[in-house]
Amino acid sequence: MEVMRIRTTVPLALAAIAMLTACSGGGQPDPSTSPTPTVEASTSAQCDQVLADAQQLMADVSELATRFGSDPLGALASVPGIVDRVSTLGDQVTDPELAERVDAVTSVATTAVEDAQSAIAQGDTQGAIDALSQAAVDVQPAVDELQAYCAAQ
Repeated sequence: MEVMRIRTTVPLALAAIAMLTACSGGGQPDPSTSPTPTVEASTSAQCDQVLADAQQLMADVSELATRFGSDPLGALASVPGIVDRVSTLGDQVTDPELAERVDAVTSVATTAVEDAQSAIAQGDTQGAIDALSQAAVDVQPAVDELQAYCAAQ
């Protein structure tokens, strides 16, 4: 029974993380053709990349939620890659001000995952859901700040 609760909570955690990191609407970029920021990349280009990566994460989590109904084992196999991409969202950002804003968003997401994992380990599924719900509220100012900063670039 404990394993089933953990498996059902994982998609909830991933959906919350994706909501925490999704900063922009629009089309879905092809991950194989997305530009990779370099040291010389402008802040605007880095913003575009961070926002595109966040969009792709949201699309992947939406697909994951669908896959849990039809292919739960395949969906579970996708979880580590998505979690890794969330945790490395701003790794290639070289603009210090942008990095601060991305870190503020990923910090809330990381804390939410840690709190949710702790709750799950204690058998408290509702506590995990509550931690993720609170994180969605807590992250909004950081997301707004990131969007405003990128819009000004």
